[in-house]
Amino acid sequence: MYDSSIYFRDAFHAAASGMDAQTSFFRTMSQITGWVAPGLSKSYDMLAQASSTAATLSHRFGRANTKPSFNIGSTVIDGQNFRVTEEAIAGGPFGVLKHFKREPSEAQAPINLGQQPKLLLVAPMSGHHATIFRETVRNLLPDHDIYVTDWTDARMVPINAGKFDLDDQIDYVQSFIETIGPNTHVLGYSQSTVPVLSAVSLLAAKQSPAQPLSMILVAGPIDPTISETGVGKLARDHSMNEFEGLISQVPLEHAGAGRPVYSGRTQLMALSCADPAKRLQVYNSLLQHTYLGHTVEAAKLTAECDEYESTFDIPREHWLDMIRYFKTNPIGNGTMKHRGVPVNPGAITKTAILTLEGDHDKIVGLGQTSIVHKLAGNLPLSMKFHHICNGADHYTVMDPNLVANFVYKAEGKKVILFDSPSVTKTPHDADRKPPAVTPALPDYFGHDLH
Repeated sequence: MYDSSIYFRDAFHAAASGMDAQTSFFRTMSQITGWVAPGLSKSYDMLAQASSTAATLSHRFGRANTKPSFNIGSTVIDGQNFRVTEEAIAGGPFGVLKHFKREPSEAQAPINLGQQPKLLLVAPMSGHHATIFRETVRNLLPDHDIYVTDWTDARMVPINAGKFDLDDQIDYVQSFIETIGPNTHVLGYSQSTVPVLSAVSLLAAKQSPAQPLSMILVAGPIDPTISETGVGKLARDHSMNEFEGLISQVPLEHAGAGRPVYSGRTQLMALSCADPAKRLQVYNSLLQHTYLGHTVEAAKLTAECDEYESTFDIPREHWLDMIRYFKTNPIGNGTMKHRGVPVNPGAITKTAILTLEGDHDKIVGLGQTSIVHKLAGNLPLSMKFHHICNGADHYTVMDPNLVANFVYKAEGKKVILFDSPSVTKTPHDADRKPPAVTPALPDYFGHDLH
């Protein structure tokens, strides 16, 4: 079955074109009647604005999915300008490891960037592109050597490239960590917390020299049975055959023609249904600002919607593996294996762990991520940190300040602990008074960052 969502896309595109023509007609009539019938002209203006507003959503739903760009061309380090270029340094057909390389823009005093922490951001394989990390990358670039996993849209991968399942994703993450080398920090967000924890556990079990200095897990379903949300319940209440019915084939016009996938359009609908009130609020605000002519606010919301709606196709086998994960909770109950080898977080003894959770997250419930502190039972309590981001949902939970704070702490450098998103100074500024660090409860959580 080919992806039927393209027909809905075409229908919305056609509707938007009709509304654009209607808007043009109303505006022309407003101009014609402006001199002889001002009241009628004003009515045409209102009709034109209403038609233009309605066309806004039709254009959104009718546009083709395009991959966003990071668009980070420069950064400032110690007051000096540096060019930033994206360089693919490793990978395969289903994803590459991108390095955000920084070079001085002009002759200037030398700065030793080699002393800065190396941080790998592992994007989730859940439909959204790695550019969801854009602002995190931008904020961390001045003080960190940044690497990002960039997963390939499955519709662009020829079918003869083979499969890509959860085991393959874990292989990629392990390989990327080893490519960057020792003393790396690794961050997993949402779905990617599962392969990140698995990869780090496997590296620890074989005593690899590439074991990360720290691992940051943000809003991830390590144990989806804790504080179960609608996502976990959906997976548990439906059969694998029902989920198989959501699989479609990549259309003929793409390089991956014929590949079975969970399409980006279907994924977007599922994500929206997980928190419909949030999406309706965003679209309602966009329509209001568009109708009232608030161009700055409308442009900002449009950019946010563009990012959220830019989804990609996931290989069938990977998506179904994640459904099975939600059904069986393998890491939580200790049965997780990677190519027959047990995945045991208890093997982690050298990698400090920070978990971040949002108390308004309706996709990953409180405790689903922080349970890793209990699972990593052999890691010293002093190397475990947990923080609940008050007021944060699944998409606003990641505070770059907290991430930088923890990275520097794991590096053994002077660090000031804070959680306020309004703080703009780097966390190692010496002129900030450090607040207290207190043990969190239960005791296996280690410490709370605040």
